[in-house]
Order: sequence, then structure tokens, then C-alpha cells
Amino acid sequence: PTVTRHAGKEILALIGVGLIAFSVFAFNTDVLFPGVYALFPVVGSGLLIYCAQGTFAGRALSLKPLVFVGKISYSLYLWHWPLIIFNEYYFAAPLAGFNSGVMIIASLVVSTLSWKFVEQPFRAPDRISRRRLFATAAAASAIVCGFAVSGWSLAGWPGRFNQEVVRLAESNRYNSLSLGC
Repeated sequence: PTVTRHAGKEILALIGVGLIAFSVFAFNTDVLFPGVYALFPVVGSGLLIYCAQGTFAGRALSLKPLVFVGKISYSLYLWHWPLIIFNEYYFAAPLAGFNSGVMIIASLVVSTLSWKFVEQPFRAPDRISRRRLFATAAAASAIVCGFAVSGWSLAGWPGRFNQEVVRLAESNRYNSLSLGC
């Protein structure tokens, strides 16, 4: 029975990996998500949580690089979209090709730094005092608010554009206002 039970766990763990892999590689913008399709990664994750320990899949997922990605996953979750969006705005094109690889590396680097210098101090109060942590957070918030107020008071820093662009934007704004748009 132990061999059969272990074989069953191996099969279920591999099914879990397969369901997650299917979700990663088969889902695209045409797939309505969430919805019934959310069952693939959810059931796959559930199977892994339930039975991966001691299986081939469990050992593979325990490799140091994968564990590290798990450690930085929250920071990775927070940072990847802003980096992708800023990249698309900068290049005025969807992310593709070489830029995709650069964004993956940039996301990993920024997430690692965020994990080390933001997340870890919160988790280890002996490394940084609460007082210093909150003082630093307050100072960072004040700086961000300062930029926001200056941007608002200067009407979005129009000096960053050349005069032709500013003139075009101004004429368009007045035309839109006069048309009631």
C-alpha cells in the first residue's frame, strides 16, 4: 500500500504541475479569466500543496532558484506590471522579443532589491527599529507627496515638452472646451 500511495502522490503532483503549466502556456487574451478557467491553476496548486512533499515534483520545486523566486514572489507581483507598462509607454509598443527578456531580468533585480531592503526589514524588527522604519516611510511619503504637489501646481511640468507640443496641446484643450467635449 505504501508504494501505491507514493505512486498516487507522484501522479497527483505531476497532474498539478501539468495544470499549472497548461495555464501558463495555453491561456492568452482570448481566454476568459477568471471564471471556469481559474480552476486549472487553482486545482493544480491545490494538488501540489496537498501531495508534492516527497515527490519528484516536490523535490524539483525545492530547488534553490525556484525557492528564491518564491521568496521574492510578492515583490515580483508588485513590480512586474509597472516595469512592463513603463517599458511599453517608453517604446510606444507592446512588450516583445529582446525587451521581454530585459523586463524579466529587470523585474527579478528590482524585486530582489525590494524583498531585501523593504520586505525583510519588516519581517526582522531586530535589523531595523520600528521608529526608524516608520520615519523612513514617512520621509519617502513626504518626497512622493512633494513631487505630486509640484506636478499639480506646475500643471504637469509642461517644460518637459518642447514648445510645439505644448502649443498643440493647449490649442486642442481650448478647442475641446469650446465644443463642450
